[in-house]
Amino acid sequence: MKNSIYAHQYPTQTASGPSQLLKNLLLPFFSSNSPQIGQQLQVDMHAHWLPGVDDGAQSDREGLEMIRGLAALGYRKLIATPHIKTQYENTPKMLKEFFDRFMKVVRKAGIDMEFGLAAEYMLDEGFEAHLKSGPLLTLKENYVLVELSHHNIQILPALQKTLFQIQLAGYKPVMAHPERYGYYFENFKTIEGLKDAGCLFQLNAMSLAGYEGKEVTKRARKLLDQEWYEFVGTDLHTPRQLNYFNKLALSQKFQNRDL
Repeated sequence: MKNSIYAHQYPTQTASGPSQLLKNLLLPFFSSNSPQIGQQLQVDMHAHWLPGVDDGAQSDREGLEMIRGLAALGYRKLIATPHIKTQYENTPKMLKEFFDRFMKVVRKAGIDMEFGLAAEYMLDEGFEAHLKSGPLLTLKENYVLVELSHHNIQILPALQKTLFQIQLAGYKPVMAHPERYGYYFENFKTIEGLKDAGCLFQLNAMSLAGYEGKEVTKRARKLLDQEWYEFVGTDLHTPRQLNYFNKLALSQKFQNRDL
């Protein structure tokens, strides 16, 4: 991959400067002629359509509706990323069993897509045990999706230590939706510190569509202007959220297709 996890290096094909800033300011409605978001990205690498394991889909019916909706948006591959954190005591073994069972349901429904199983790991007090017991459920090879708590705030040195441990174990951390972490944006050097510590960043597409509110959208556009996002995920939790993606157009290039 072109992006180093140790330095701010970005894909050479990504536009920058005033024209890119204008595009970002006009997102998500930059071009009505743009392909659908799924056609642009091809791979959705963050979603909660696996039924009955977290706060996402609660039934096979909901899971199938979400998958069909993502397929209609043009995605060719979907990666399930159920939560692994104190609130949801999931394990890779258990999630694989749920995934295998649901894949039979999907095949019976006649849905022809590529699917994968990863997880969204909360960097909480239980994460170290998951890291030591391993292997972690990854997006591809050694790319592991992680998130931060909105309630238990960690200072930057503690986060950097955890991220170093993740990399020492052979993984590349992908930070889910950094635009949602308002506390860390109060001192932007913390966000810079996460990038310097080796994090790849994943944008929540709904953040651009206004689902999380104007402030989150503003933060997302700031990180887009910095060209700090490597990936975009839907973070889809319910079928109703599919409506937020219908008019969404992305003006930058991302690395989803590599997953």
